[in-house]
Amino acid sequence: MSSLLLVVIPLGMLAFLVIWLVWQAAYPKKSEAWPVAEATIQSVNTVVVHSGRNSYSVDVGDFSYTVNDEYYSGRLTIAPSFPTEERSPRTLVHQKIQVRYNPDKLEKFLVQQTELEGFILGPYSEPFGEDVDPIDLNIDKV
Repeated sequence: MSSLLLVVIPLGMLAFLVIWLVWQAAYPKKSEAWPVAEATIQSVNTVVVHSGRNSYSVDVGDFSYTVNDEYYSGRLTIAPSFPTEERSPRTLVHQKIQVRYNPDKLEKFLVQQTELEGFILGPYSEPFGEDVDPIDLNIDKV
């Protein structure tokens, strides 16, 4: 009986993995079909992330985008493409990027990893982050 389980369980796990991979390929994420908006990086800051006894800092960029003449904002991570290069991420202020937004909830967005001006930009998902500097989006609403 135990030898039968040693065969059935791995085969079941393999079948599940194959079905899951086929499903992912056949039905892409809804967010990949969301409309695209042009966003502008408004400011660059550092966030300290507390993780148990440790903490580390992450460079982030705050951006804004407009849909139906309404402003929305978001945050992304910034990392150097080449860690040995000494460039300031502040050079990204006023740069344009593409974001996807949820047409049902316009404040929900997706930032896909991309390279810009020698930096890798990606989604921000640090729930325990604490801003080092105050946030100022510098949005000029005319």
